[in-house]
Amino acid sequence: MAEALENQKFKKTMKICLISWWIAVILYAAVALPLAFMILGNTFRVGYITQYVTLYGNIISLALFFLFVMYLYRLPGESPYLLYYEITSVSLIALQLLLFVLHYMLSDLTDFRHQKILERPLFYTLHQVYFFIQGLIWITVGVLIFYFDKSQTD
Repeated sequence: MAEALENQKFKKTMKICLISWWIAVILYAAVALPLAFMILGNTFRVGYITQYVTLYGNIISLALFFLFVMYLYRLPGESPYLLYYEITSVSLIALQLLLFVLHYMLSDLTDFRHQKILERPLFYTLHQVYFFIQGLIWITVGVLIFYFDKSQTD
């Protein structure tokens, strides 16, 4: 009985964390970035700030996805959605690690001191890939949130 209650608390905490992360990404993209461009006006200034913000965001995201793996180990083994959650959690962690690699590649292609992009075509291609992967992660987490309670009652 106590273990079931503890699992319920962990489940609620996990769902709140996922929803908070999901909303934070929306606020960052829809509010913080446009404000930064409006106030600073300079792409390099905004890029310099977002470079640090996204690094910490990536660290928080990776920690959250590992926390989700911990949650999976608390699910009963007969859950019909367990394999789906396991594949999803491994995919989220792999994609998040890929964002770390891309983040450092983008930083290496940027000279903030002289406000230059060193290899413009490669930089913009990698930047688009970064956005695509971040969007894919965001959609995946949204689907997890939507099915979170449903999968526990089946």
